[in-house]
Amino acid sequence: MPFAQSRTVNSPPSFLRGIAQPKDLWVAGETTRAWDRVLPRDRKAFALELARELLAGRHVGRTRQAREHAERVLHYLVYLGLQQAQRSRQRRASEVAVHVVQSLAAVRLWPEAKPETARKRFGVALRRLASLGLVRHRGHVADLRSSSGRILYDGTVVRVRLRPGQVGGFLPEDFTHPWRDLAADLAAGRTAKALIRAREVSHTSTEERDFKTNTLKDLGFSSPSRVLASVDTWETSLPPKPSRGQMRDAIVDLELVEEARHLAVDRVARMMAAALDDAASVRYFAGLLWRALRSGRLYALAQQLERLMAEVEEGGVRKPGALLASRMGKLAA
Repeated sequence: MPFAQSRTVNSPPSFLRGIAQPKDLWVAGETTRAWDRVLPRDRKAFALELARELLAGRHVGRTRQAREHAERVLHYLVYLGLQQAQRSRQRRASEVAVHVVQSLAAVRLWPEAKPETARKRFGVALRRLASLGLVRHRGHVADLRSSSGRILYDGTVVRVRLRPGQVGGFLPEDFTHPWRDLAADLAAGRTAKALIRAREVSHTSTEERDFKTNTLKDLGFSSPSRVLASVDTWETSLPPKPSRGQMRDAIVDLELVEEARHLAVDRVARMMAAALDDAASVRYFAGLLWRALRSGRLYALAQQLERLMAEVEEGGVRKPGALLASRMGKLAA
């Protein structure tokens, strides 16, 4: 299962019914012993239950997206923490130190996002978790120096709670432990920069190829001249109706797009048209996106669109595009 995958029912997962509930395990100090009794295929789900209990009742940011990102990162860290506790035989550990390479962890947690977007999400979520007292983090100095003698960091040491409570301070062994052989990784090309670059190149070429192919299929044309004629009139096919969260992410992430930004704006404009059931306004939405992008108001646009989507679902909105532009104009006044 991917990290932070939601369950569709409220009853406890089947693998927990024969063990205990997370709160009961915490009281008894048996969290890591229960980990041994959970089948390997169920361990991610078990870690998710613990992460959700740790976050229960806590205020995590101002948006649902902020909570989802924090939950995903905590799920990942709890999973690593339980593995580390098992390996180091810390049977009754209430917290444990783990080592992560943030850029790689971020790409794993958000494989569909651009690496830079994923890294920023991971960093923001990690700081939110630290403000809640669930984690403490600090860069880990490598046992290697650059050719100029500069200090190198091989990752981040994170102390993560496995039971409710405030995370404690770092221990000396958290930084003396040989978490990573950086020299060997450099020699073998196992670096975050190399792996992400390979993934990014692959992702970009596939994206461009898929964009060209899907545009032809969506429009139902094989002739380039007919495709261009259709784009000129903006009578393009619309994607499936996105959720509010998908729409918000798509708009906010435009700021992070550097290459082929016009293609990204076109896609998001078509998503907006689908979300508001207004196929005739794709070009209008694209102009709205460009203005928000240049004025640094993408987040405000995303908030207004979420509000408008809710109103459209309830009915009674005749011209959603015009209403959205009016509200954005009032915010700027």
